[in-house]
Amino acid sequence: MKKSLCFVLALWLTLSLVGCVAPAVTSIPSPLPSAAETPAIVVFADPVLEAMVRGVMGKSEGKITVAEAEAVTSLNLSTEWQRYILKETPIKDIGGLEYFKNLESFDLSFHAVTDITPLAGLKKLTSLSLSNNPVADISPLAGLTNLKALILTGCKAQDYAPLAKLTSLELLMLDNSTIADVSPLASLTKLKHLYLTGSPINNYFPLSDIYQNLEQKDFTIAFTLEELGFTMNDANNQASYGDVQRDGLSVNINHSEWGAPQSEDMTKCVRMDLMLDRGYTLVTLYYPEISAYCFQMNINGEQMNYICNAADGTLVLDPNNRERFERMITEALGETDAEDILLSPIPIFNDTIQMTFGVTADALYALPFDQTAAQSEQTTAPYALPYKQLGFTADTAKAVCIYERQEPHYMRIAIHRPEWGENPDGFNIMFHDADINGYNLVIMYFADDGRYNVRLDKDGVDCSYDYYIAPDQYGWEYPDIATVIRMFGDAFDTQGKETYLKALPYLKQVVQERFDMSIDELYALPMGE
Repeated sequence: MKKSLCFVLALWLTLSLVGCVAPAVTSIPSPLPSAAETPAIVVFADPVLEAMVRGVMGKSEGKITVAEAEAVTSLNLSTEWQRYILKETPIKDIGGLEYFKNLESFDLSFHAVTDITPLAGLKKLTSLSLSNNPVADISPLAGLTNLKALILTGCKAQDYAPLAKLTSLELLMLDNSTIADVSPLASLTKLKHLYLTGSPINNYFPLSDIYQNLEQKDFTIAFTLEELGFTMNDANNQASYGDVQRDGLSVNINHSEWGAPQSEDMTKCVRMDLMLDRGYTLVTLYYPEISAYCFQMNINGEQMNYICNAADGTLVLDPNNRERFERMITEALGETDAEDILLSPIPIFNDTIQMTFGVTADALYALPFDQTAAQSEQTTAPYALPYKQLGFTADTAKAVCIYERQEPHYMRIAIHRPEWGENPDGFNIMFHDADINGYNLVIMYFADDGRYNVRLDKDGVDCSYDYYIAPDQYGWEYPDIATVIRMFGDAFDTQGKETYLKALPYLKQVVQERFDMSIDELYALPMGE
């Protein structure tokens, strides 16, 4: 009952917010058709929908004309209107609602609608509730730019990028939905009420710029390690969180500017000590600046210590120790689904950091310790602010902003603009995907030349070619054309001239899908003030 009352209150606030305090149906007189005219008729795809609309309109019999539909400005079809239909019969198809073009307020809560295409043309909507409908695709909402209140509680969509265009929104409810990436919401600068609880979100940092505008919210964003519960250990020059013996988890971080740690292997590192279910302690040392892991464990006096390259999953260890390390990992973790059991600590580390702090290990490492350090960072790297909304971190030494993804395989995007300073690597855009059919793909863009360099490598063999934008010309193959055609053909399943036509579109597709913008738009994001 409490939950129902909360929902009704939220909905009442929503309708009040947008001024929809009119009766459920608001009509204006329509001129009668002449004898020679045949009025257009509304055809509903779902008899339950038709019954409810008729009940709300007060027209139990006779055809509903398009003119009558266009006279309606408010519809409440939530399940409180069940008195007009058989008990507990939900609406499944909203075909026919496309004729209600003048709707300003529409409530379709607690039904079974998956396809909302008929709503795409209802441009006058300012308040819309689709609460607890298993909506599979919200792209029809992208053009409803007058919306001020939108309730998508329980939404089942896979892509929430269309919400980025609804910049008039003041209230948005996405609680218990499938949204995992909140980046599309960063553009909603007018939001005052945002609800996300119960959704699989691990990183709220893309919302940092609008966070202060939110009067009501059900999540928090920490901008410093101190806010996450870390304390500064001056003796070790590291920030510390938790106690593995007391809490089952401890995390320690060192930055070179804080000073040298007592243990050399802690330099520029995120260290996690995790008590496993079987009573063993797994130690992971992650080095964000070189994208490498070191895993350590002690089982009954037997030591385990090996390194893993995060970019491609290659291991650094004595081959004579592999069998012993595999046995130790199995003893500590039990059987796993990992193809290589020595890689199984990677998701354990990444998932534990994400669940504990709500950010990736790279984002955690990039956080300043306290507000004083945060203000200093904003002074030294203001260019990073708009990119941080998208999940990038700043590498001030190289004047680049970096985005990294660890799963399902490693991917990295780095951006450098000349006005930020000098980048010793020379590129303006760098893209690295560690698994294109088993190949490492690296694409670098050099703005001064108007040139892309596209490279593949696998098993110690590499090849590359250049593409110049202005003349639209490919070539300059290394080490030779035959090797380029063979390796790119294997990686992208191409032949002949197609060799040059897959890598760059793939980069553009990744950027568009991940950030909902073109590669040019990503590169040219407005600078932080």
